[in-house]
Amino acid sequence: MSLPLFQGYTLNLTGMNNETTGYVILNEECRPGTVFVPLFDFVKVSKYMGTANKFNLECQIWNAEFHTPKGDLNFTLWANGTIPVIVIYVVSSQNKTIEFEMDFPNLVPSVNPVHFEFPDYCFGHGLICPGGNVMEMITYRFHPPGELSLDNRNTGDSLGDTSFVCLDGLSGSNQQISMSQVLVNSTWGQYQFCNFNTCLGISVNTVGREAALGVTYQGGQCNTNEKIGNWYSFNSHFKCQNESQVGDECAWFQVNTVKTISGDCLLQNGFFNACKADGGIPFTSAEIVFLTSFLYENTSEGGCPSIGGDALHWRGEERQQNLARIIEQDKINRQLQTEALLQNTQYREYYKQRETEEQEFSFLADYSFVMSALKYIQF
Repeated sequence: MSLPLFQGYTLNLTGMNNETTGYVILNEECRPGTVFVPLFDFVKVSKYMGTANKFNLECQIWNAEFHTPKGDLNFTLWANGTIPVIVIYVVSSQNKTIEFEMDFPNLVPSVNPVHFEFPDYCFGHGLICPGGNVMEMITYRFHPPGELSLDNRNTGDSLGDTSFVCLDGLSGSNQQISMSQVLVNSTWGQYQFCNFNTCLGISVNTVGREAALGVTYQGGQCNTNEKIGNWYSFNSHFKCQNESQVGDECAWFQVNTVKTISGDCLLQNGFFNACKADGGIPFTSAEIVFLTSFLYENTSEGGCPSIGGDALHWRGEERQQNLARIIEQDKINRQLQTEALLQNTQYREYYKQRETEEQEFSFLADYSFVMSALKYIQF
């Protein structure tokens, strides 16, 4: 599937599951998923709503509604006889509604059994990037007030987190964004989805990494991703107790929180206008607003006052100099890492092989599986 906001990038999604095992494969990067749940089970209790034409097919429409203490569910199926054409899910809670539509315009009822075999790369500990070293970097995280620890959390570099905040819409009120210094082993592993204080992935003793939104082949785990930005995952099981341990013993150590700003201040600096002007990834104009908000303290300069982190204790010119130095040094560190990767023989051979694999990259199904609408209606 390809969404307009990705501006030429493609997300290829395959869900594979049975009664005991499940995987989600995004751009040929495999993660554990849920076990099999019948997609059309709701039809058993649906009401017949009449007929309508879609994709030049006469469809019967079936609808089911469910009400729970946490919110409402509304499911709709358009079917041509026994062949599904459209399925729509609407999930509503007190402050958010999510609509998810899947279209099956060219569904092939009979699928080759080979497509139900789990790929080899779903097993073991996944891809580990070659040519890594220990390095210091800056990461940014959008979070609830006071939640400064990176344990079991996802973060991004400046361009990567800008993409996240642009697309997430600063959901919820009173949100904050923090800049942190982290010492990492850059032998990157698979980016893990960290939610509810748990990280989901198959790599061990690594910092997870992917291109923002995972829009390149195998998520861009081992690519430089200079034009897209990066996302990182910090599994607490691989955290070091001190800086000297980072390397073979463990994968990362949070040095400090440099600066925390309020989401409201970022908005007041015109962040969302810049997001809209960019129109999709890469959000380069929005990144300028994002970084400027951290660089300066005064809103008259496009900055945001510190509400947490070390910057809160720095004064006047010292604060400005320290923030400028840290942001510039992070830029230099990332450039040095990119150059080291490109000069590393092991990496060059690996990258050449991946370019060949990417040319052969195809969607693992006999049918077109298109997500035509996924939108947050209200935040």
